[in-house]
Amino acid sequence: MNDAMHTIKYVVMNTGLSAHTIRAWERRYAVLLPARTASNRRLYSSEDVQKLHLLRRVTEAGCTISRVAGLSIDQLNEIANAREPASQDAHAVNLEESQDPLAACLAAVQEMDLATLDEVLSRSGAVLGHQRVIDEIILPLLHVTGDLWAHGQIRAANEHMASAVIRSYLGEIIASYQARQNARVIIVTTPAGQLHEFGALISAVSATSSGWKPIYLGPNLPAEEIAGAAIKLRADAVALSIIFPCDDPRLLTEIPKIRKLLPASVRVYAGGQVSEQVSRAFAANGIHWVPNMTDFRKSLAG
Repeated sequence: MNDAMHTIKYVVMNTGLSAHTIRAWERRYAVLLPARTASNRRLYSSEDVQKLHLLRRVTEAGCTISRVAGLSIDQLNEIANAREPASQDAHAVNLEESQDPLAACLAAVQEMDLATLDEVLSRSGAVLGHQRVIDEIILPLLHVTGDLWAHGQIRAANEHMASAVIRSYLGEIIASYQARQNARVIIVTTPAGQLHEFGALISAVSATSSGWKPIYLGPNLPAEEIAGAAIKLRADAVALSIIFPCDDPRLLTEIPKIRKLLPASVRVYAGGQVSEQVSRAFAANGIHWVPNMTDFRKSLAG
């Protein structure tokens, strides 16, 4: 076996797995224990790369990562080369066959099956990419689970479980993202009084697809804290998520304050659900309204 050591970028290119999925598998299932450089960057052996490649093959064939994580390369080869997947796990989801990971996620929410929801999201990320997972799975799933809870068809605990798994999934993508050294910096948060953070988390992940370096500060930050972080980190832009309440009167004082405290060169974006009065306040203060993630990504790419 070649003793050459490889960076995670090399591993991503040669296995088809995302960096997020690789790190998640290491942390949750101990599939590998990579070496580290003096600066704590991961280094992978050729054998590690081979194992990850096989793990992708067998998980795409229907085996759950929790069942195969501890298998040897020979055992994984045997499964990968078999006509039928060895795992008969009832919760295994083959994206190629089901063509509907959203339905699998919704079923997991209804059954309160945290492990399956987490695994379908991770596997979907490896197959579809983070942006399609957000657009085609996470956003619809959040909408449907919210409606089901509002109509009493699932319990609050189901909705909270789904939120926790999705929050963890998005957070891990942000934490594992390695931006270019000269990448533009964008601060992502919600203004004071805005406690719902999914819009901000999704915006931070979306910023990575346009080559930006997102700094996610969590929800509910006063204008002074947002501006102070942006100035200290020399940010090129700030993104604000507004979801609930959409007509919070605090927004009418926080919005102009944020714009006033920031240098004119720092572009401010806002998106989500707002009242007409708040929308006018955005326009009056030179804040760029982006109604959806597609428009947000287009704005960042420009």
